[in-house]
Amino acid sequence: MNRKFKRGAIELSANFLVIIIISIVVLAGGLTLFFKLKDSTQKYVNDLDSQTQDKLKSMMLSNNYRVAVYPSDLELGTGDAKLVGIGITNNYPGPSPTTFDIAISVKYHSDPTASGGPPVHSLETDFYDMSSYTISIEPTAQVTKGILIKMPDSTSGQYVYTITVTNRGTTEKYGTVQVYVYHK
Repeated sequence: MNRKFKRGAIELSANFLVIIIISIVVLAGGLTLFFKLKDSTQKYVNDLDSQTQDKLKSMMLSNNYRVAVYPSDLELGTGDAKLVGIGITNNYPGPSPTTFDIAISVKYHSDPTASGGPPVHSLETDFYDMSSYTISIEPTAQVTKGILIKMPDSTSGQYVYTITVTNRGTTEKYGTVQVYVYHK
């Protein structure tokens, strides 16, 4: 009788080890898939389609803009997000590239049609990872970058996303553009 219990204990231990090993493999596969999806999403955010890039370049060339954004008017629901393109032309002469920082601030207007001016509230922009909004541009070159505009869980009205581009070397404000988002 004792041999049967020992044999059953050994089989149970072996089954337990097999289950642990399979669980570790499944967990490692899941984590690998998660990080691959995360990386591909970040690449999608940084890459703009060719139509948006062409529109930004034509806006900058025809109007001599240093900074341009397209589209500048959006309509989003709660939790929605839309990719907008920002184009920057480096007008600084010199042999080396210039590094630009891109900052985003958000203001809320409760009713843009109200007389006497609508109340304005600044919103927290901690839902943006600003470390990914630094770009280095060669002299006289144009670069386009995608920025994901997110609509937080908030009340309806107009939101103004102000995107400010500064020269990192001088902290000089290089250009400012605005995206108007109408929350449904």
